[in-house]
Amino acid sequence: MNRNRYEVSYCRVHDYVTSELEGAATASQRREFAALLASDESVRQIYVAYMQEQTSLRWSYANQPLDLLDEAMNEAMHGAFASRAATAERRPGGRDRVLPWAALLGFSAAAIIAGVGVWFATGGDRPHADRLAAAGDAAPVATAAGVVRQVNQDGGPVQPGIAAVATVTRMIDVRWAADSISPAELSRLRPGQTLDLMAGQVELLFDTGVEVVLEGQTHFKILTAGSAYSQHGSIGARVGEEARGFTIETPSARVIDLGTEFGVTISELGETEVAVFRGIVDLTLDGSESRAVSSITKRLNQGEALRVGSNGEFHRVFAVPSDRFPTSSPDHRLRSTVSPLISDVRDNIRDSDSKKFYKIVRGGLHEDAPAFVDRNHQWNGVDDRGIPRQLRGAEYIMPFNDDKQLRNRLEVTLYVAKPITLFVFLSDAVTIPQWLHEGGFVDTGDDIGLDEGPSRWHPTSTGRRHLATGEGKSVDTVFSIWKREVKVPSEVVLGGVERPTDIDGFNMYGIAATPLY
Repeated sequence: MNRNRYEVSYCRVHDYVTSELEGAATASQRREFAALLASDESVRQIYVAYMQEQTSLRWSYANQPLDLLDEAMNEAMHGAFASRAATAERRPGGRDRVLPWAALLGFSAAAIIAGVGVWFATGGDRPHADRLAAAGDAAPVATAAGVVRQVNQDGGPVQPGIAAVATVTRMIDVRWAADSISPAELSRLRPGQTLDLMAGQVELLFDTGVEVVLEGQTHFKILTAGSAYSQHGSIGARVGEEARGFTIETPSARVIDLGTEFGVTISELGETEVAVFRGIVDLTLDGSESRAVSSITKRLNQGEALRVGSNGEFHRVFAVPSDRFPTSSPDHRLRSTVSPLISDVRDNIRDSDSKKFYKIVRGGLHEDAPAFVDRNHQWNGVDDRGIPRQLRGAEYIMPFNDDKQLRNRLEVTLYVAKPITLFVFLSDAVTIPQWLHEGGFVDTGDDIGLDEGPSRWHPTSTGRRHLATGEGKSVDTVFSIWKREVKVPSEVVLGGVERPTDIDGFNMYGIAATPLY
């Protein structure tokens, strides 16, 4: 298709979707757009790509505080559509070609699914439709009123209770088990269907807005619109407030979401490990109805993780590598090939005293990187030069900021897997601990900043509404960077920090590592 025709088709797709979001689309416009999709394959291709783009953006930005006046965010949004709207920002008499932030926020899962439904209703990609039929699913159809209903492949209505509830939004390097269904991207899934993944990554979007990622050898059966069962595998999920109560059942436990982002792994023996990255999760032993709730349910908050053994006992999870739980990320292949520098982290806190974990982020230190598992603080360069060059792309540890409360009683043990340069970021507000000198660390002379965002130490009354973006922006605390060389695989023990006498608020130190050779 020539460039001019592409631009015209893209604008027609964009204008129709924008009208739907604004509630301005008429029944006549819906019929005309459905007819256009039915008659023009190139428009169908643009429409599907457009919907996939919105799904990806929703995963990246849903449930995050957005400042509509934030220049950096608006630039990022415009960049996401640059390849599809490379001409003037506004054509005479028409709407903006770039979907505004307000429209993105209103772009619900239902809108995405409705769009996919229109595409299937017009025939769509026949190989996809054929595979959908082979999976025994129903095809979604958009009615003139814009509401999606389910029909069988022969056009008859699906019986109540078996309507599709989720969509396959993306697949990367997928390999299915021989007896599994093999859905295509944009396929619809219904309760009772099971995905048996052998390798790769699959992303699902439930109609309720729940976003699920499966990775590696994973079994996943959809039970209802708000629940699923997994016998084994690795699962990542993001659940908004509107879908609270989404549940993943396993052989040993039940994971009940209360509006959050979390990861679940289930071993071949049925042991279930849950880590909460944002929000709250209730972890309940299977068969809990016959026992006292207080004895079998554990509530996990941000930065906490537990493992339920096959014997029903709860155990603290000390360390969570960033590649243990799947996330929606274009660097899926890269993450699977990163060689660990620090294989594990332990401390001397008793299981009964804490549920917090240390997150090991493989090759992930960059501007605005999250600093602690239990706070929304971020690492930043102290000025416009950014994070010191020697730290960019470093593997780093996200401790829990509450760790600092143990002071000199704390011991954090790093299990170093290969020769590294080990860095410790120590707040300039605290006294230099003796263990830092005795451990052979030296001050590099470089600094790194911490953006703590709104808090009781930096309240919203100061005008700060969210974490800033970019080098040197909103740095609340400066940390000196110390380092030492660890020339052989070994264990390195770090200590605690003393509370400053002249201030109330202070922070735990940061940890990072780069290859020595």
